[in-house]
Amino acid sequence: MRKRCLAAIWLLTLCFTLSLNPPVFADVATGDVIDTTNWQKIEGLVPTSVLNWVKKGDFVLEIDKLNYDPVEMYPDFQMKAFKTNVGKYALDAENGIIDVKTGKLPKHIVGLPFPKIDPEDPKLCEKVMYNNHYMQYQPDNLKFPYEGINVGRNSGWERESEALWSQMAMDGNPWAVKRPNS
Repeated sequence: MRKRCLAAIWLLTLCFTLSLNPPVFADVATGDVIDTTNWQKIEGLVPTSVLNWVKKGDFVLEIDKLNYDPVEMYPDFQMKAFKTNVGKYALDAENGIIDVKTGKLPKHIVGLPFPKIDPEDPKLCEKVMYNNHYMQYQPDNLKFPYEGINVGRNSGWERESEALWSQMAMDGNPWAVKRPNS
C-alpha cells in the first residue's frame, strides 16, 4: 500500500511539474527539412540530445504528416472496448481495479480498462498507468530477437548485445483466457 501511495504521489508530482512548462509552438511545417542550417526551428520541441545531433549534422529531420489515424490501428477487440469499457471499471480505495457492478476484481479485462478519463478525476494518473499497462497486451503474445549496437562518434563500433523479447498476454486481450481453436 505504501509503495502504491508513493508511486501515486510521484506520478501526480510529475503531472503537475509537466503542466508548469510553458507551451512551445512549432515553427515547422509539412515538407520542412531540419538540419544544421535551421535547427533553431525545433529547439524546445525535441529532447536536447536530438537537437544536438541535428546541430552537429548527425541527424536530419524531414517533417511530414501522418497518412492514417493512429486510433484505427488498434485491433478490433480494442475498438469495441473503447465503447463497452466506458464506466465499467473503477478503482477501489487501494487503487485496485474493480468491476463497478460487482465491486470485485474482474476475472478478465479486454482492452483498456479506462477508455475515457476525466482530466479532473483525482485518480487520473493511476488510471493512465493502468491503461499503459494494458496497452502492452494489445498485440497479443510476442517473441522476437533484437539487438543493440553501441557506436561512438570517434571510436566506431563499441559493443553489441543480443536478446530475445518474450511477452505473454495475461489480461487485456481476449485470447489471454482462451485461445481460438484451442
